[in-house]
Amino acid sequence: MHAMKQAEALLPQCHAAMYQWDGIWQELCLSDPLVRDHVGTIAKFNGEPNAGFFSVRDYPLTCRSVPSRSEETALQETIALVLRANPALLYLHVPFCDSGCTYCHFYRSGSKQSRCISRYVETVCSRAYQLRSAIGPFKIPSIYIGGGSPSLLSSREMSMVLETYLDTVCNNHPREIAIEVDPLHITRLKLEQLRESGITRVSMGVQSFDEESLAILGRRHTPSQAGIALDLAKDLGFQVSLDIMYGFPGLTPSALARTVDAVIHASPDQISVYRLSLHIGTSLTRLFSECGLMNEPWIATAQHRLIDTRLVAEGYWSYTAQDYTKNQADTYNFQTWNNSNCIGIGPSARSYLSGLHFCDEPDVATFATTRRQPISIHRFNQLPRDEQLRRALVLGFKGGSVAVDKLKVEYPYEFSPELDAALSRLESQQAIKRTNGEYGLTDLGRMFFWIVSRGFFSQEYISDLENHA
Repeated sequence: MHAMKQAEALLPQCHAAMYQWDGIWQELCLSDPLVRDHVGTIAKFNGEPNAGFFSVRDYPLTCRSVPSRSEETALQETIALVLRANPALLYLHVPFCDSGCTYCHFYRSGSKQSRCISRYVETVCSRAYQLRSAIGPFKIPSIYIGGGSPSLLSSREMSMVLETYLDTVCNNHPREIAIEVDPLHITRLKLEQLRESGITRVSMGVQSFDEESLAILGRRHTPSQAGIALDLAKDLGFQVSLDIMYGFPGLTPSALARTVDAVIHASPDQISVYRLSLHIGTSLTRLFSECGLMNEPWIATAQHRLIDTRLVAEGYWSYTAQDYTKNQADTYNFQTWNNSNCIGIGPSARSYLSGLHFCDEPDVATFATTRRQPISIHRFNQLPRDEQLRRALVLGFKGGSVAVDKLKVEYPYEFSPELDAALSRLESQQAIKRTNGEYGLTDLGRMFFWIVSRGFFSQEYISDLENHA
């Protein structure tokens, strides 16, 4: 609530800034056709000026069905068969957070009750033993610990969780073990202990290096605290990922320039550039609509283009539509967009295994008390094959490219004339380009990746967006 009051206090100047920016953004538009033609491009692609403000990480959005006892037994058998035969990413959701970011739609819980955290850790570890007993160890290319703020857990608690999963569930050593951290929680000792527990990559949700922007987003750290945390992580040998955000109310050209300058100076290994996605119930969604940004989507593209141009000039390359690196792509993001299997454990965590999409218990209390099965299935969708194909296209274009010829072999009956027509339309609009059986995003397509992905949504998913996004 405190974060929202701060953001609302800035609303009048956000609204006024919309009109003060015009000259600066117009100059950028006139010098860059990709940005200048933004509104017309959206009209050609979709005809909806606000079509870009949603997330495409989960397809579908909603797990609709509560499994009966017999269904759950059958689903557990399916999960066991898939995991014994195929690798799967492992996502551990740590819901505890004391930030209250105005844009966040993930399930989170307050961090004040140490007993609640202790029960959570105990449950997460017990799930690992259940998995080993029921399924046996399986191959895990990457472990990602997200939240919430996982860095709220003590080093001892984090070590206990990781050691348990590495010793009981993994039949290999993952190529990476990544954790999201809040700059406020970072000390040299904390990072040293995380490194000793096996963490190889830290992902910092800095979002901005501008104080007013941080206030709008509900972030509690300062730009200097973020810079210190980044330097510490690099000094201790971690791979460092940095998140920054654009497209939100009150983001001025000078604020964006300060952020990009600071990011380039910090020189992280990976940079994830997130456009604000709107979700019903978040504080920033209401602020966004009141500011009038919904009717000016070209501003967000101008911002993305500015960030992209600067990062590319500094030697970064985009290994997905919004992720940049100078060296090697991180395993978790890269495989996520390649439609890889993923097991999610923790309150509201989502999983996807060969067409089966399901979510864990919805909150900390039920997560800590529900221990019927090694994998908890609170709700699920068994995607039909045509939806599995659409998911591969949606996520693949978010990741930058799709091996369409391989998909046509895998889904010969589901690859309909409608999907071929969508590919042809996007190619004629120069958003995608075909090379050796793959379609990849062009520079134009990267600026509009959410529109490209939207071209393959099912009607059911569009209905979910209207109700939940």
